[in-house]
Amino acid sequence: MTPCPNTIRACLIDLGLLPATADIADSASLIDAGALDSLALMQVVTMLEARFAITVGTDDLLPENFDSIENIRRYVVSKLEAAA
Repeated sequence: MTPCPNTIRACLIDLGLLPATADIADSASLIDAGALDSLALMQVVTMLEARFAITVGTDDLLPENFDSIENIRRYVVSKLEAAA
């Protein structure tokens, strides 16, 4: 399953990191919005690994991979393509 931005957004809402009514652009910084810190990042990583059957390496824990909904989507897509 290839994730779309709405799938990633729904996961963040399910984790309680974004309110269901959040009006945040897919490219907006989740760190600047206060939705993502180091603890929340671990929750996101755990969710992504379970939902998409990927492994997130410690070298991948970079802001450019997780700072926005779009960056998370791109990261997951790249991991899924690499595994295919």
